[in-house]
Amino acid sequence: MKTLKQTVLLWWIAGVKALLFSLVLLGTSWLTALNKLDWSTLQWDDQRNILIGMLVSWGTGMMMFLDKSAGEVSHGKIPGLSEVDDEPPKP
Repeated sequence: MKTLKQTVLLWWIAGVKALLFSLVLLGTSWLTALNKLDWSTLQWDDQRNILIGMLVSWGTGMMMFLDKSAGEVSHGKIPGLSEVDDEPPKP
């Protein structure tokens, strides 16, 4: 039972890590896009372009995160929490 609790906790932490990764990507996109700009003075086209750019940046980062996580899961590891193997891949 102890192992089950540890596994559940590790997966919960991995989920929190994914959420935080997502929020950091969105926050960075927002701050970068609106540096020295006033959202309320922008035209709708400019606002739309900023939102689309943020979504593209966020989506790209999340695809990389999920691809890496899927690779770790396929090797029986918990995404972002398992130790990295120092051994080279076997042919």
